[in-house]
Amino acid sequence: MAEPLSWSEFRALPRDTIQTLVPKSVVCTLGGTRRAAAFAGIQPSSIEYIHWSRQHMLTWFDIFAKYGVEHIFLAATRVTEFKEQGRHAQILSVVDNAIADDAMLHAYACRQWRTRVIGDPASTFIQGITDRFSKNQPPHYAMTLWYMIVPSFDAIWDWMCQAIVAATATTRQAAMHAFYGEAIPPAKLLISFGKPVVSADLIPPLISDELQCYWSQKPGYSLGEDDFLSIMYDFAYMRATWRENKTGRAEEALLDQTRWNSAGIVGLGQRLGPFWFPRHIDSET
Repeated sequence: MAEPLSWSEFRALPRDTIQTLVPKSVVCTLGGTRRAAAFAGIQPSSIEYIHWSRQHMLTWFDIFAKYGVEHIFLAATRVTEFKEQGRHAQILSVVDNAIADDAMLHAYACRQWRTRVIGDPASTFIQGITDRFSKNQPPHYAMTLWYMIVPSFDAIWDWMCQAIVAATATTRQAAMHAFYGEAIPPAKLLISFGKPVVSADLIPPLISDELQCYWSQKPGYSLGEDDFLSIMYDFAYMRATWRENKTGRAEEALLDQTRWNSAGIVGLGQRLGPFWFPRHIDSET
């Protein structure tokens, strides 16, 4: 197997070369936005929080667009948030202001981004956002943001099944057309936050093949371009270990036997106040 590029060699590549390594569809769900706001001295229940958070979100998505991502799937809210006592109506109001008010519609239009919502087709709230997104759709768009608003883990499966039955779809591609209204390149990358968790309100159905997963521990939309490129370097080079001929491959691990035998478990953590935080998994670090 050829040696991968070094990090410095990768960073020196032209942007259009890096773009060929970036998947066209990405699932991106960064949490901890209220925590990030608290760090910045902003009250998470304030209007200032909404404006501050979405500006950081747009800046983060600008990086994706810069490197050629065509579809981003984003959980606008989580099932667990709907379970927070007395917050259902507040959550819907925050989501509406955060992703679909006039300022955001203008921001999407200036960037030539299309916006879609995945939610309850019978909901007047979802229909209202859908209508605003449709009226704001640019004639030519470089990227599509798919906002997921899923109130329960069963809900998205129910919506998908209803769409598939109505369309009498019998293949994955037909099911995708029925549910999303179009074909979407398979998602190959998940960038999320906090505990290594996957769930139905994070990863939309039908769109992923093999999904390479990364969990940032920086709260909110605080990842920068170097963070994104670090992920892409690992995605394109460090994880590309498969080879057709595995003759002698297992024996090569003998050179690092001590490290393999002393390695820990990805996903173990510790408490930082009321929050989870990962433990080091390598005894040598």
